Amino acid sequence: MSGDCVALKSLALSDISLVSHLSFLREMKFYEAVRYRHARVTG
Repeated sequence: MSGDCVALKSLALSDISLVSHLSFLREMKFYEAVRYRHARVTG
């Protein structure tokens, strides 16, 4: 029973880290797009 609990906990942790990683990538893409657009407008 304790093994299942540990497995569930580690699974939830990996899920959370994956979601945060994806949101981080999305923010980076958005930032890059904004910077590229800004550079194109000013340059």
